[in-house]
Amino acid sequence: MKNLKYLSRRVMMAVILIGFAASNINAQEKATPIPVYAVAKVAEDSIVLRWAPSNWNAWNMARYKGYQIRRYDVVSENKIYEKQLTKTAILPWSRAQIKQQYGENNKYISLLDMAMYSNVDSMLKRPDASFVEQLRDVKSSTGMLFMYSMQAADFSPEAATVAGLRWVDKDVRPGGRYIYIITSDTANADFMVDTAMVTVINIKPSKEPVPEGLQAISRDKQIELQWNRQQVGNFSTYNIERSDDGGKTWNRLNKLPYYSPYSPPESLPEDERPDSIGLKIASILKYNQVYIDSIPVNYKEYQYRISGNTAFAESSPFSDPVKTHGIDLTAPEVPRIKSYQHLGGKKIMISWEANKTDTDLAGYYVSRGPTVTGPFEPLTENLLAKGATSYTDTSALVDKENYYVLMAVDTAYNLATSVPLMTVMKDSIPPSAPRGLAGTVDSIGIVSLHWDANPEQDVKGYKVYYSYNRDGEYAQITGYPIMDNRYNDTIPTHTLDRRVYYKVVAVDYHNNHSGYSVPAILTKPVYIPPTSPLAESIKVVGEAIQTDWIGSSSQGVTGYEIFKKEKDKEWKSLTRIMADARNKFSFTDSAIVPNKAYYYAAETIDSTGLRSPKSPVVNLTYSKNNVLPAPLNVVAVYDKKETAVKLTWQTPTQKSDYFFIVYRAKGNEPLTMLQSVDKERPEFMDYSVRSGSAYRYAIQVKQVGGNLTSGMSKEIEIGVQ
Repeated sequence: MKNLKYLSRRVMMAVILIGFAASNINAQEKATPIPVYAVAKVAEDSIVLRWAPSNWNAWNMARYKGYQIRRYDVVSENKIYEKQLTKTAILPWSRAQIKQQYGENNKYISLLDMAMYSNVDSMLKRPDASFVEQLRDVKSSTGMLFMYSMQAADFSPEAATVAGLRWVDKDVRPGGRYIYIITSDTANADFMVDTAMVTVINIKPSKEPVPEGLQAISRDKQIELQWNRQQVGNFSTYNIERSDDGGKTWNRLNKLPYYSPYSPPESLPEDERPDSIGLKIASILKYNQVYIDSIPVNYKEYQYRISGNTAFAESSPFSDPVKTHGIDLTAPEVPRIKSYQHLGGKKIMISWEANKTDTDLAGYYVSRGPTVTGPFEPLTENLLAKGATSYTDTSALVDKENYYVLMAVDTAYNLATSVPLMTVMKDSIPPSAPRGLAGTVDSIGIVSLHWDANPEQDVKGYKVYYSYNRDGEYAQITGYPIMDNRYNDTIPTHTLDRRVYYKVVAVDYHNNHSGYSVPAILTKPVYIPPTSPLAESIKVVGEAIQTDWIGSSSQGVTGYEIFKKEKDKEWKSLTRIMADARNKFSFTDSAIVPNKAYYYAAETIDSTGLRSPKSPVVNLTYSKNNVLPAPLNVVAVYDKKETAVKLTWQTPTQKSDYFFIVYRAKGNEPLTMLQSVDKERPEFMDYSVRSGSAYRYAIQVKQVGGNLTSGMSKEIEIGVQ
């Protein structure tokens, strides 16, 4: 057998066609029929029908026309029996019938009597109202009376019967399948009442439906209950109960059956439509019943349950209870920043008044933003103490507007935020010196510099300086601060300078200059050879010729090569000497023979391998008559009483006038000239020694007013205790 819904559609179509054929085809087209809704309750030995029109107009017309009920007994797909259950229209009782049967003892029937037979016009007490206002008053009054009638019928089977909205069909069989059609003869009325239909299988359900979808939403000393508006049990109203003791006892919260109505916002007059908040509420009410309960305290557990009331004046079993509790949603008192103070540098202290109102205050957060609307970033990772009344920001934006907000937080994490406070301070702090300066020089002298961008937000740009002397004065090459952290320069390549030095300075918007960066040392391409060294002296030292030289003034010098020749012969290389910081060097040539002239010159060698021309030539003729013998038998003794080292020595017989030179070295250091001594007294007291050190000494003889110098005596070493 096809299902009952399919058959009910066939029956309904037949009813519509019959009604259409019976009506006047040429009659004026009516407005859309007003719906009537019907439900049925199975009792096995009977089926109870309940129906209700959807508005006052249908209710008012049907009061005079009444309702007819036709039943279709679906035995099989092809065997359907039709029966007219009502011989005459079902009409509401008259006032006389009501009074005779019930008097005034039934509150629901009394309510129904008042709603059905009250004079609407007598209820309107605004004769001076405008026509539109009068229409609204009528609509409001009739709507209220209609609501009372429908509620009375829902709450009392007797009231439903009196209202002509209830019928009991006792001629049924267990398991029977029925389709009921309920109509009202209003075809020729100003408003047409639609046909209602309900399908029934006469089998009592094993389990009664209960309200579904109950949930609790915690509020501040309030609990909001929501449950599904559409229910399997077709409940018309509800009862709500609360337990304060874990479900042991329950108390009903609603004195009258509860229902939260819903009207689509688009169905309301334009001037009565809700705002955005009202639309949000309407979107909740569209799918949910809503009930709000006030509770005495937060954080105490409560349980809630609901039961549904049907159109047959019966209550369903209760839903499963839900547990919940109220939460603190009340924010603390709004704090107020009363003042600020610039403490110098990037420090700003803000102060506020103490909160003496909120006993559950937990503390404060302080946030800072660049504008009055933020965004605000928290300055404190942890809550400030609730007794705090000031906070110092150590990283305020210099010479920019700083906006501060103070947030009070309670123990339930409710926030209250102050009005933003604007602060401004004068920038007197220079940026940090730029870092990471580096660069290159290409073959045609193009310099490419780059450095790390400064971290400060108020840096306007950078100035670039250069010098050919690392420790000398640097000249600015940018006419104004450049914004980029890159710069290209051009330098001459055909100069003697081997290196060029650059420094960078950061400048902020208030012309505060940073210190210089660490210099970048760049090596130039080399095309010009270095300058030659210069012979400072040439002399006979013992049985050798010593030449002393002043080094080249060029940069990038790595060493020198010394040359020697005899008259009318070729130059021969003697040695190479590494350059040192003193920029001086010496060479002693012992490969000589008496009574012969020797010529000496030197060349400079730089780091690229370029050589200077040979230096100006110096020469000397070696003669044994010019030899000065070195001192002999040098002795060093430490005199503890004098805390000095005493030196003594012997001198071979000398024909020329001469004097002594004392040399000293500490530890492994080279010997250096310490003191000259007259030839008449070959001894010396060194008072400049220090305890715990070792010293080396040597003595040399030098001709007065001449170039003759003896060789160095044998070194003598002594430790000072």
